[in-house]
This record gives sequence, C-alpha cells and structure tokens, in this order.
Amino acid sequence: SSSRGPRITAMATPALALQCRTVAQRLRRGHTVCGTAWDEDTEEAAQHVARYAAWSKGHPSAAVGMEKASKMLKKASAALKLIQDKICELQRSVQNVEASNVAKAEDLFGRGPEKDLQQCELTQLSQQLADAAAKSMEMTSELPGSTVWVQLPDPVATAQQLEECAEALEQGDHHLEHLNAALVAFERRLEATKVWEETAESPRKRCRVRGPEEPKVSFGLQNESEGWSRTRQGIKGLSHKSKLDVAVQILNDTFHVFDFLVKQLARLFEELTCLECDVSCFHAQLFAAAEIQAEVMAWKLMLLEATEPQGLGEFLESVLAVGDQLDASLWALQKKRQALVEDLKAAIEIRSAKDANVVTCRA
Repeated sequence: SSSRGPRITAMATPALALQCRTVAQRLRRGHTVCGTAWDEDTEEAAQHVARYAAWSKGHPSAAVGMEKASKMLKKASAALKLIQDKICELQRSVQNVEASNVAKAEDLFGRGPEKDLQQCELTQLSQQLADAAAKSMEMTSELPGSTVWVQLPDPVATAQQLEECAEALEQGDHHLEHLNAALVAFERRLEATKVWEETAESPRKRCRVRGPEEPKVSFGLQNESEGWSRTRQGIKGLSHKSKLDVAVQILNDTFHVFDFLVKQLARLFEELTCLECDVSCFHAQLFAAAEIQAEVMAWKLMLLEATEPQGLGEFLESVLAVGDQLDASLWALQKKRQALVEDLKAAIEIRSAKDANVVTCRA
C-alpha cells in the first residue's frame, strides 16, 4: 500500500467559490450606470457616487466593502495555489511508482485510472489555476485601504474577477476530487496485483482469491488473422499454371475465412453499439465481403466444371483488397472495444472511490 501520507482534500473550496460569487453579485446589484453629464467634473462626481454606492452596499462603508473583496481575492488566490500544488503532488505520486508495477497492473486489469494522472492536460489546468491566482493578487493591489481622496476602483471589474476565481476554484476542485479518486482506484489495482502475484504460484490459493479459472475469450482474432494470412499467401501463389483442384481449395478456404471475419465484425459491431460507439463507417465492408463470398462461390462452381474462366486474376486481386481491409478493420475495432471497456472499468472504479470518500467524510 502507499505510504505517502493523508489523502489530499479541498473541502473548503466549494464554500469559498460560493462566497466569491455572493460578493460579486452584491457588487453588480449595487452598481448603477451613470447618465451623460454636462461637464467632466460632474461626470467624475457621478461615477464616484455610483462606485461608492456599489462598494458600500451591504456594508457600513465602501472601505469595508473593498476590504472584504480584497480578503476574498487573497483567499481565492491562496486556495488556487493550494489546488495547483495538490495536483502536482498527485502526479508525482503516480510517477514515483515503479514502471514495472504499473505494467503488471495493466497486464492484469488493462490500462486504468492512472492515465488520468498522466495527461498533459493537467499541466494546462495547473497553469490556468496559476494565472487565476496571479490575477487575483494583482486585483487586490488595486483596492485601496481607504476611500478618502482616492479614485474608487471599478466594482464591475472586481466582480468579474471574483466570478472568474469562483469558476477556477470549482473547476480545480472538481478535477482534484476526480484525481484523488483515480489515485485511490490505481492504488487498489496495485494492491490487487500484489495479492495476485503472491498467489499465482498456487492454483488453490489463486482459486480462493479470484475464483475458478475461466477460459480466456480471444474473439478468434489471432487465429483468424493467421487464417487470412495463410489464405492470402495461397491466393498470391496462384497462377494460370496451378491445378484446378488447388484453385478450388483456395477459393473454398477464402469463403470460410471471409465468413468468419464477417461474423467477428458483426459481433464487434453489436458490442461497440452497446458501448455507444458509432461503427456505421464500417458497414460498407460487410456488404463488400458478402459480394465477394457470392462471387467466390460462382468461381468455385465454374472451376469444378473443369473450365478455365477468364478474369480470375482480376477477381483475386479484389479478394485480396477486401480481405486486407476486413482484417485491418477487425484489429482496429478490437482495440477500440478494449479501450472503451477499460475506460468504463476505470470510470466505475473511480466512482466507487469517490463514493467511499463521501461516506468516510460523513462518518
């Protein structure tokens, strides 16, 4: 198990974001747009009065309102920096795990929650949080400690900065919660991998830990790929001097290999559709394969009649093209299915870790 210390949390972040939005709303409600004044002095005075009214709304004076906004921005800046540090710490936690242990867990469970802690997007998020924190601190320097003989800052601009801080806090807190849960799920996988390794040498222990061994389902992809490879070599080896019975056997093998490839594709189509994946672009390949199978049977019958039909070479070139496309699509869809299933498993594990954290916090 991990020994990196207590779990990272940011429990006060949602409340702080709500406070930022509340202060921003009060500033916007208190601000009134001034009309066009007759001269510059009158316009400046009207603007000062409008800004004073906005800053003093809900407070004894405008100075108190600016002081509260300044403190709120400083708190938000500190919280954003804290979230940024915690995200970096979470990434280091995964980076410190030995690559061999990560590989073992992926071999047993597939690629899992740790991928969320290795994404380059986290660097971008971390930079956004840092920028928001810097802007907040810059804004505090524009808020004077007194309203006597000073030009009051624009309350709308301050409100906008507070709202941006609130959004950054909420986004950072959401990502932090997800990454914490992802790390928990990843650590559970590492622990399960360790237990599995300890029991792998003993079938009886392995049975108690994991249950009876189930036959591995390979979807027939490897064998059938080899079948197409052999059939492909046979087709390429045909010539006008080949015996008719050899050509008939190769056409017969081609029909059966195409039949198997089409069935595997159809099954993957059904599974990927259940996983809400669009596979409509592959449908044309099924129709092309069906046409090839029908033509294979026609050529086979002609050869059985001991005739030497014209155009067999051109037809076999079409068979090779469609067969290669089917084989490549099969592997591509298998990888897509595997990735979707792994993402689904990781999402379930992360959700479980989040729920467990909520229960622990309430307890």
